[in-house]
Amino acid sequence: MTKTWRVAFIGAGTIVQRAHIPGFQRLENTEAVAICDVNADRAAAVAAETDIGATFTDYEAMLAQVQPDITVVATPNVFHKPMALAALDAGSHVLCEKPLALTYDDAVEMVDAAAARELVLNVGTHFRYAPTTRAAKAHVDA
Repeated sequence: MTKTWRVAFIGAGTIVQRAHIPGFQRLENTEAVAICDVNADRAAAVAAETDIGATFTDYEAMLAQVQPDITVVATPNVFHKPMALAALDAGSHVLCEKPLALTYDDAVEMVDAAAARELVLNVGTHFRYAPTTRAAKAHVDA
């Protein structure tokens, strides 16, 4: 039997509405189960439009009640670290919008937290394999 991955979203902005939710809903074995946004009306509207059953305004409550397998963090940059760490602490893999963190030290803390829990922490970027991105990585690695 194949596992169904339960996906929750923190943030109900355009990138979640147009990319993340439809992307996960197109995948087999994933179910979009909850969305959280500080604006309850926006969360409810996105949930109704995308057939997501649960809405929250408190991400910690969402993580505790829903217990998602994957959490998408798509909020203002300043919130990425605390929200991603909370999701990791809840046992969820995390897809975080870019930038991962505001500082290198915060990013390292987040990566280390994921590794310690044997969870995946990934950054949402559609230019990951573009030639310029690969060249920059090669330069950093050198």
